[in-house]
Amino acid sequence: MSNLPRRLLPFLFAGTLASCCLITQTVTTTHQPLSYVGTITLGTPVSSGSQTTVPVSFSGGEWMRNSGICLRSINATSKGADVEIWVNTCLGGKPAAVPEFSVKGAQPGPHRVFYRNPDGTTRPIGEVVFP
Repeated sequence: MSNLPRRLLPFLFAGTLASCCLITQTVTTTHQPLSYVGTITLGTPVSSGSQTTVPVSFSGGEWMRNSGICLRSINATSKGADVEIWVNTCLGGKPAAVPEFSVKGAQPGPHRVFYRNPDGTTRPIGEVVFP
């Protein structure tokens, strides 16, 4: 390390830090139960091509107990008029830009949304109408 020019040290540090954050996000991704997530409010769906995106917001739950845990993704699957969603979190790193989920190929009309817990049980969240 003593033979390395000092001007390169910040770049090495930044690269090492970025690598650690990426590894931490990947290794620590956790599917959270609804009790952790809290109340989920569904926004107005927007369709673009064959994909429909639904914004969501959260209230309550255990989000505020650990500021080092952030939203990684909201996953969704659809079967007929039912959509199941689940939240993945991670330690540190960059949170998801916008809390939303997307469904590809869903038919227009009303859809029931359920939350899928890690143990496979589901709980109703609400209903949205896909355009």
